[in-house]
Amino acid sequence: MNKNEDFFTFSIKAFIGICGVIVTVTLLTGKVDVGIGFLGSILGGLIGGFFTLMGVSKTIDLQVSKEEIDRLPSKILNLDKVTTKYFNIMEDIMEMQNRIRNIRTIQALRKELEDFSKHLHSMSTELKTLSVHVNGEIFRRLNNIIPDNHMADLVIYINLHEGKENIADLLRTFNGSEELGEKEGYLKSRAYLVFRLEYEEVLEMLSLETFSFEWVQEKFISKLDEFRDRLDENQQVLFQYMEEYQKRLT
Repeated sequence: MNKNEDFFTFSIKAFIGICGVIVTVTLLTGKVDVGIGFLGSILGGLIGGFFTLMGVSKTIDLQVSKEEIDRLPSKILNLDKVTTKYFNIMEDIMEMQNRIRNIRTIQALRKELEDFSKHLHSMSTELKTLSVHVNGEIFRRLNNIIPDNHMADLVIYINLHEGKENIADLLRTFNGSEELGEKEGYLKSRAYLVFRLEYEEVLEMLSLETFSFEWVQEKFISKLDEFRDRLDENQQVLFQYMEEYQKRLT
């Protein structure tokens, strides 16, 4: 029910209530002519007020609709730029994966990660800035699937390979307990794991004696696959809004 229907319903209820009071008073006093005249005045006022409200409301709705239509070209242009950069990121990820497969040293891999993280951060900032001028839904989705530090977190795999982080140290406070439930509770209590590693991945790492360069490469490629999958899952919303905006503009 819209605001006009709400007002109309309220007016009818108010009119019926007032009529009931006037009829009751008229019957008690015996002044029928006065009662009828009073009812006519109230009914005329309500009808006049209702149609005045309808006219004002329609004028406001038309003005709002015109302003929305006037903003559509800007939204479409910004959405087109967002879509282009969005697919550029997907292409960049695939190119990054191909470069990783051809890298042969951990130093080169670290440098590639640093460069790509800076590039992704720059692209992410541009995307979010453009999405502000499209709509809140697009901005929210981009903000969720393209976090600024996503690629930088991959450095943990390089650190494990180089011995700068030791995953086995996480189990030192277990006092020899091997109960999976206790391990899970402890590992999940480590705040950084919530953002950097999944519990199952930690268990996988604990089963490894060494973290080879090839293992690091595969982890990078796997994480980039996951990132690209999230982009794939959300790309349809860009086309949906583009179609909607273009229909409203015609």
